[in-house]
Amino acid sequence: MARAKQTKREPEPERGKAKDLKKRELTDEERARLQAYGQRAAQAKPVKFKANDDANHAGALTVVDPDDPLIPAKLAEAFGTTDPDVIDLLFRQAVQTFVGVAVANDVCHGDFDRNKAICAINQAAALLAGIQPQDELEGMLAIQMIAVHNAAMHTAARRSRGSGPT
Repeated sequence: MARAKQTKREPEPERGKAKDLKKRELTDEERARLQAYGQRAAQAKPVKFKANDDANHAGALTVVDPDDPLIPAKLAEAFGTTDPDVIDLLFRQAVQTFVGVAVANDVCHGDFDRNKAICAINQAAALLAGIQPQDELEGMLAIQMIAVHNAAMHTAARRSRGSGPT
């Protein structure tokens, strides 16, 4: 007869007795930090994008909340301009700085990955909303900041894997 393998069991807590759990009080500094976090989280959110899977616009992107009346203002604030052509230019430039993202109407049609593009667009929008450029010049500099950061992080990752130049 084979014997069943016995495993050690932790003793079960006594039933019917609740553990004395006491919430610790937050310090004034911790409360201040949570309040600052809440205020920042409540600030104007950047415009978010998603795939438009409607048959008439297959492959297109659209905003997550198209009824938000603040979309033009949010985009103007994010890019430091009210000119839609400049917003389009800077947005495309920002998105193209993300590794592995090719814009659909670029020369690299076969390399387009819509999911990566959506992710990069939303990340770029969030970064620009945080940078808060005040005019077109600052908008261009903000895009350069994102590009330099992305290039540096990509290079650092390649070096750490040993696949980049030394």
